[in-house]
Amino acid sequence: MSVQVESSCGEPLARPQHLNLAAPLTPRTLETIHCEISKDMISVIAMQARSVISCTPVPALASSTTSAAGAGSRQPRSDERLPSPPTTPSSGLTSVPPLDMFITNLVLRSRVQAGTLICTLVYLRRLRARLPKEARGMECTCHRIFLATLIVAG
Repeated sequence: MSVQVESSCGEPLARPQHLNLAAPLTPRTLETIHCEISKDMISVIAMQARSVISCTPVPALASSTTSAAGAGSRQPRSDERLPSPPTTPSSGLTSVPPLDMFITNLVLRSRVQAGTLICTLVYLRRLRARLPKEARGMECTCHRIFLATLIVAG
């Protein structure tokens, strides 16, 4: 079953799994590339970015119960070591926006073209195929992956 989303030009926009890079560009594809970016297109891109890697919120570090005296003379146990990569300091002011809102704001502020976003979809799909299924990311990983593929596509 093929699910399609309509672009702002009125033409159906194929889901990323139906993109065929080996096929020649058709007038319909070229028309989609030159269309305005719609909310449906952003939803498809956000869905593809979320499917690249499983992202979960980072658990907070447990506070250490060791005293300061004698802490410098021994090696930390494996459960006392800092996480790798280090966690970002959390505060009430910093939070990750929803991916759809992040992409929308980025598109509006940077005036990204539809062709660049379509290329971003292709890169997201290729990355998903190369990452191991057990790969896990932090809360902001999907945002970072989208941004990286957008930069490469541009």
